[in-house]
Amino acid sequence: MSFYNTQTLPNFTVKDPVLKITQNLLALQSGIVQPVISTINSNVNVTYTAQQVLNGSIVRTGTTAGTVTDTFPTAAEIISEMEHILTKIKGYPVGVVVGDNFPLIIVNNTNNDVEFNSGVGINNTFSTLNSGDAYRAQLIVTNLSPATIYLDNL
Repeated sequence: MSFYNTQTLPNFTVKDPVLKITQNLLALQSGIVQPVISTINSNVNVTYTAQQVLNGSIVRTGTTAGTVTDTFPTAAEIISEMEHILTKIKGYPVGVVVGDNFPLIIVNNTNNDVEFNSGVGINNTFSTLNSGDAYRAQLIVTNLSPATIYLDNL
């Protein structure tokens, strides 16, 4: 036996979390957005959940026999979900304030038009999305008590 006991050590890599965060930040600053897509496949009327709306993109599919009417969740449900998401991101309780806003894209891939009903506290500026069309909207918190959100078609 020699004085030095040698062995082949395994290779390992170190992942730098700061580098990963920096790469993600640079991607966000480029202006490219890849929202979570909520695909809703139904042949009948649907009520969206707050989570589906806050994902940022709803793709509506289905083989409808005629026009269907989808309903937005209530403003209170959306605000509650916003606070839940922000708290999860920040790691401490975060409240929504008047003026907080977020984008929403709705794509109608059904074979007929989709009409919209506003949930309680939602002030909606559009009512019908034609087959094959898309809406780009902005949701803006306008009041907390009672909960009110303005939904504007851009």
